[in-house]
Amino acid sequence: KSRMGAGESRADGGPPAGSSAGGVPTGGCPVQHQSPHPDASGLPPSECPAARHLNPANQMPQVPEQHKWPGQKQDLSKERVVSGIPKGGGDTWTYPSPQMFYNAVKRKGKDDNVKEDDMDLVVAIHNSMNERTWEAVLEWERRHSECDKPTLKCFKGRDHEPSPKARLKTLLGCPKPFDRHDWIIDRCGREVRYVIDYYMDHRAQPEAFSQWPRMDAPSAPSPVIVDVRPALDDLQSVYDRLCMFPSRAWAAAVRGLPRPPPRPTPEQLAQLEQEQLAAAQRQAEAAEAVERVRSQCGKAFAAVTACKGPKDCRVASTQLNLCLAEACGACQDEAQAYRTIAAGTTTWWGTKRVDQKAEEQAFEALGECLRTYASAAV
Repeated sequence: KSRMGAGESRADGGPPAGSSAGGVPTGGCPVQHQSPHPDASGLPPSECPAARHLNPANQMPQVPEQHKWPGQKQDLSKERVVSGIPKGGGDTWTYPSPQMFYNAVKRKGKDDNVKEDDMDLVVAIHNSMNERTWEAVLEWERRHSECDKPTLKCFKGRDHEPSPKARLKTLLGCPKPFDRHDWIIDRCGREVRYVIDYYMDHRAQPEAFSQWPRMDAPSAPSPVIVDVRPALDDLQSVYDRLCMFPSRAWAAAVRGLPRPPPRPTPEQLAQLEQEQLAAAQRQAEAAEAVERVRSQCGKAFAAVTACKGPKDCRVASTQLNLCLAEACGACQDEAQAYRTIAAGTTTWWGTKRVDQKAEEQAFEALGECLRTYASAAV
């Protein structure tokens, strides 16, 4: 669930040259490794990206991967969007294209529920969440008038390492965040680490789930709660947290804590049980129908396979359709209508007369009915 983690490069879309525009060195991790607070320490040395082909600012390939992933069926967009998040040197971070994001998800093995059709929406959500996160970071940074233009130096996804605050909230009964990021902000030469937890808010209004995320509307309704705060790496960050606590606590009280999905009511559980029983019954009936077809219509299937010539095959196909209707107990009216028309009428001089057009229409109606029945059964 890497957010900005799938994007790299400068605003012009070119590959980074081993360091970000904010000056992240290629040989080491920019985060402090020593901290007075053990649980809030910076990224440990083992977390520094060591692979030479990865950009240390975002742990992504130095050269953007815009190729199709092996086995990929659809062509995904390779267009990238410039974010509103500065990265230093006058540049801004560039978001990944749907193709790049898809490759990143596949490379990290997080593709259990990923569909190619959803990539445009996934990238839109990714971009919108990062814009909201940056707006939240700026709320903290406005306390520091000594730097009017902070920038995002680098970041790291740490979804498998819950923050101390997230662990405490989980113990109190709140749901776990679905993702965590650490962002390193360049405050005019001073590096400040921010911890971001992302929660799904199941109490959000319906329009928050139905609207397409927009980068230019970070305050629009969203089903995601973004909890941004500076890490307790130094006394200044501790002081900022203490000063901002009253206003943040009030905002959280007004908004309400994120809640897990509501438990189903007894009526909903009863309805679900009925639906499951009905589905099981339909499956059993379908299995019985398949067995009847095998036993009763085996010869008719063989006749269709072995028929030669249009006339012979038409007769075999007709007999097979009639057998299927009888074996499945479906399309009885259509089958009877065909039999009646195919039997024809007898003239006064004793000859049999069949309306060919009516017979053809009845044959098509029977076939259509059987196809509809088969689709519904599946």
